[in-house]
Amino acid sequence: MRFLVSIALAALLALQCRSADTTLRRIWASSAYQECKEIPDGWLPATIPITETSRSAFQRLEPKDLSIRTLIARYGRPTRYLVGKKKDDSDFLIYDLQSGYSVAAYVAKPPHDGIAAVAIIDSEGKLIQLIK
Repeated sequence: MRFLVSIALAALLALQCRSADTTLRRIWASSAYQECKEIPDGWLPATIPITETSRSAFQRLEPKDLSIRTLIARYGRPTRYLVGKKKDDSDFLIYDLQSGYSVAAYVAKPPHDGIAAVAIIDSEGKLIQLIK
């Protein structure tokens, strides 16, 4: 059920992302989310590479790669893990890139390994790419 809610939220994100400003940065800064220091062990692959910092590397992400374990195995440990305070909120794995861009994966609540969508945004919050 929770995963279906995540998919529904991803669909809403897709509608919202049709506008230039995704508001993601405001959402992340809101009191509705808290940053977790630890990523659940079940999501971590045996080997974690150095965290990717290139936007072009993330732009090659394929929808078939949309699992948390696959994402971390390919791109390294995310910069931030934000957890929604409400049980039906999506959580986010966020890669803050040196260029000012951010890559946000809308993830299911643990122990689920699913990613509903990945959004690449610029420093102003404008959507560059949506992968789902």
